[in-house]
Amino acid sequence: MGPHGGKTFGQDRDSTVVAERTVYDYFVPNFQAAIDSGVATAMEAYSDINGEPVVASSKYLQELLRNEMNFKGMLVTDWAEIQNLYTTHKVASSHKEAVRLAIDSTSIDMSMVPEDAASFYDSLVALVQEGVISKDRIDESTGRLLQLKKDLGLFEGWATDRTLAVELDDGHEKLRRQEVAVESARQSITLLKNNQVLPLGPNIKRILVVGPSANDLSHLAGGWTIQWQGATKDRWHGPVEDDQFYGQGVTILEGIRHEAPTGVEAVDYLEGFDIHGNVTNMDKVLDAVAGYDVVVAAIGEHVYTEVPGNVHDIRLPVGQIQSIAQLAEKGKPVITVLVEARPRVLETIVDHSSALLQAFLPGPWGGKAIGEILFGITNPSGRLPYTYPKHVGDLAVNYWHPVNDVWDPLYEFGHGLSYSNFSYSSTISLSLSDGLSTTKGLPILSSAQPRTLSVVVTNQGPYDGHETVLMYVQQPYRRITPPAKLLKGFQKVFVKAGEQALVEFDLTADMFAYTGMDDIPHGTIDQGTVKVLIGGSTLDVHLSDKTELD
Repeated sequence: MGPHGGKTFGQDRDSTVVAERTVYDYFVPNFQAAIDSGVATAMEAYSDINGEPVVASSKYLQELLRNEMNFKGMLVTDWAEIQNLYTTHKVASSHKEAVRLAIDSTSIDMSMVPEDAASFYDSLVALVQEGVISKDRIDESTGRLLQLKKDLGLFEGWATDRTLAVELDDGHEKLRRQEVAVESARQSITLLKNNQVLPLGPNIKRILVVGPSANDLSHLAGGWTIQWQGATKDRWHGPVEDDQFYGQGVTILEGIRHEAPTGVEAVDYLEGFDIHGNVTNMDKVLDAVAGYDVVVAAIGEHVYTEVPGNVHDIRLPVGQIQSIAQLAEKGKPVITVLVEARPRVLETIVDHSSALLQAFLPGPWGGKAIGEILFGITNPSGRLPYTYPKHVGDLAVNYWHPVNDVWDPLYEFGHGLSYSNFSYSSTISLSLSDGLSTTKGLPILSSAQPRTLSVVVTNQGPYDGHETVLMYVQQPYRRITPPAKLLKGFQKVFVKAGEQALVEFDLTADMFAYTGMDDIPHGTIDQGTVKVLIGGSTLDVHLSDKTELD
């Protein structure tokens, strides 16, 4: 929880150095939304913030999480993190002292003890017997754990849905779950670039598929599949039995073959290079390209999670970059499919690709969704959930960067193309039911007078499709340098070709609140002109703490 994703050097378990204003204004709101929606459990972060290990932080795990954010659920540590206070963070001089710091200082309910459980138990019991940790503190966590188990129906005699176990083995339910997985991939896969090569048309008869991610389910699913570091055929992580994984999904190659229309004569596969960029049979690939109409190259990262995935160069492997360049030199369109859990710098891959499809980690059934998108069966509608960096030094290119920062990303947060041409009404409308009070010719927005906004989205064709409508807010001037913009609302709507959809958003004054000079979280709202940005349209509003009439 907290600013776990804001690591100073981008490494897993790295230290985080961050201003309190940044924590409250940019990290806390996302977690607060989860808490407000009723999330039942949370895990503390594997890191320290400004030198303070989170697992022993009363500031973050008691004052912030429990008191300010009002989290009532069960809080668990990450793997052996209490022990790490002694062995890694070096803030406790013994295991017993580590237990004291974590349990007495915070609201942790469960210690994830992977190995020496007896040491944790013995230390905690001794601390209670010595009066260092109170029994009330133990009862507090026990109560939350028992409540969670009760809510899940784990106690005999308490209400629970016993049909779940039956559904897990039901064939129809299995197909339904697979369809949910495919639909998730359809909705998230993002088209980053398209030089009119997609969707593949009837003129495409022969397709050559290359790359290490095209014919391997493990690359689609990533880490924590079967085991910690994922299911990989090379079993680089050790002799873990993961054969059960294969056959339970659709690879990119299989997806292309299955979704190809009857006019496609061949979908052939040659790897060319491995996931590390090492050449395997690239000479055969380059010799074969002339016999095909288009090349689909599936590239990306090796399967990983956490520390084993740390890299010191955020570029994709150089061999992959060079291989895409070699393919492009053959003169046939190259469609590059990125299979990656994080944005790796692409360098010349963008220029050498006629189309660029960000698949993220679409899951083991993602190959079907990719095949559908390539042939236009599914109209891509995903949007980037992060800013894609252009340069290797761009470790923190957040879209909410201060307005005075140098800003040169490859693709902005929220970028995503469609096969349809969606247009937005030229003006953002205000609901008349909100009243027409204005000042300086602008509608007033205050805590007492929220607003309802709307835009009309038109699908000019030629395909039916989803459009993700993003509402940003912007304050041109305030006492603390403002962010370039902040996303405050989004809706995904399905619009048939030639039709329109009315999309509404609520606009409230607290969307412009921030942590001001007095350091009170979200305690400052500066009056003045603010802007709402939807599509290419802008609406100016007067932000006020009180009603001001003309």
